[in-house]
Amino acid sequence: MRAARLEDVAAAAGVSPATVSRVINGRPVVAPETRERVLAAVQRLNFRPDSLARSLATRRTGALGLVIADITNPFYPEVVRGVEQTAAGYDLSVLLYDTAEDSEREAQSIRLLGERRVDGVIVCAARLPEARLAELVRPDTPIVLINRRLSHLPVCTVEVDQETGVREALLHLAALGHRRIAFIGGPVASQVQQRRLAAFRRECRNLGIFTPGRWIVDAPPTIIGGKEAASALFARDARPGAILAYNDLIAIGAAIAAQEAGIAIPAELSIIGHDDIPLAGVVHPALTTVRQPMRDLGVQAVLLLQQCFNGGAPARTPPLIQLAPRLIVRASTAPAQAGSE
Repeated sequence: MRAARLEDVAAAAGVSPATVSRVINGRPVVAPETRERVLAAVQRLNFRPDSLARSLATRRTGALGLVIADITNPFYPEVVRGVEQTAAGYDLSVLLYDTAEDSEREAQSIRLLGERRVDGVIVCAARLPEARLAELVRPDTPIVLINRRLSHLPVCTVEVDQETGVREALLHLAALGHRRIAFIGGPVASQVQQRRLAAFRRECRNLGIFTPGRWIVDAPPTIIGGKEAASALFARDARPGAILAYNDLIAIGAAIAAQEAGIAIPAELSIIGHDDIPLAGVVHPALTTVRQPMRDLGVQAVLLLQQCFNGGAPARTPPLIQLAPRLIVRASTAPAQAGSE
């Protein structure tokens, strides 16, 4: 039995072959009811488009590039899943590059993807300086940044509202009576880290909370990084009564350091993380954290690329999609002890 052809799908759906082609290639000029009829015929006839022929006709490869900072960080697999699931709905494959928090590998990945003529590139949590990143953006390859903005180049961005997340965390700690709050940040090259630190300082001033400079430290975004940074904080004369961490891995590392130092959580030390990775809800005590909609970041990035493919993304004012974080209160935060606020 011969394989179904595009003309067979057109006859089954009662439309022209050109309409079938427009549906398969994701063009928005087809009425919804017609699109559904064509897709039903595609499924019924088990039609498989000739990817080479489609590539020649559309000048597209049917592939996206995705660059992430660290596949071992549980934040990123959720973003990858959102990208892959959404891309599959458009019959797109995904080429994944893990840079291991190395800016040179990040630059190489973006360059290689451009040379391979992928249809679009998604960069999640870029570490490159803005000027270097701007140099790598190709005019013929749409790019979407996740949790990173460029100030002088029209590039689409999907991000979480970092400032609101920090504000909600500090309001929660302040409501519990905490006034001695430390901040353990992440990679200094991360725009997310820079924005959260700025928000932390600003909100502390607004709340009348004085945080000495020695309580603001940076750490690798890992459990070991958090443990070492927290241990250094605890070794000083005065220790904080609460810690706001750059991510959940750092927060979990800080909790381990506290437990090894005999500091009870949350009775003597409250800790808040960021992301709400699966581990956050099962550690003991369960971690209070700022949830980022990780999978939705990936979903929205692909949808933005689709908008670019269909000519819908404005050149001078590219879309900025901002997703809302949510504070998840668990067992790692509690009222401040009297005298240790």
